[in-house]
Amino acid sequence: MATIEGVGSFERREVERDRTELDRIEDAELARHPARARLVRGARMVGVALIAAMAGYVAGRIHGAIAVGAVESQLERAQAEHARALGVAEQHAGDASARAARAEQHVQLLEAAQRIGIARRALDARNFGIAEEALRDAERRLRPLEQRVEGLSPIVASIAGTRVVVAEDLATQRAELDALADRLDALLGSIEERAG
Repeated sequence: MATIEGVGSFERREVERDRTELDRIEDAELARHPARARLVRGARMVGVALIAAMAGYVAGRIHGAIAVGAVESQLERAQAEHARALGVAEQHAGDASARAARAEQHVQLLEAAQRIGIARRALDARNFGIAEEALRDAERRLRPLEQRVEGLSPIVASIAGTRVVVAEDLATQRAELDALADRLDALLGSIEERAG
């Protein structure tokens, strides 16, 4: 074991001696040719500068790759959060849209009930044309809702079949209008109970 270490140290000493000898020869050669010495020193400086530049480039690429990776992961998290928030917003918008549609249906039903009330008052005042017009307006307001509101179709059919005509005895027509108003009020009450 001692001989192997001794051989290794001997070889190192030989290499050191050879390197020192080469440096001495090179220094003597460069001393004889000063222009060549400046060129060699310049080449060494350029070499060192290139090595430093390459090291800086590699370090920058590595640092940039790490920074880009961090930014990409932040971007992915932000996109996932955005997608989740967008889904929640779309759900809320859908819920709000459904509530708005139900509210609009309710308003149309209330306005139709109001028109039937106007028809009833116009009939009592013997304004038969106004009563008929108010009844037809109630029908026009309810027609679009007929398929969407359960139980409305028979009421719309009854309104369509009811005519306000000039007559001496208004009791029959008044009873028909009162029955229509009661049926529509009952439907509104059941819708409000389901919504509440």
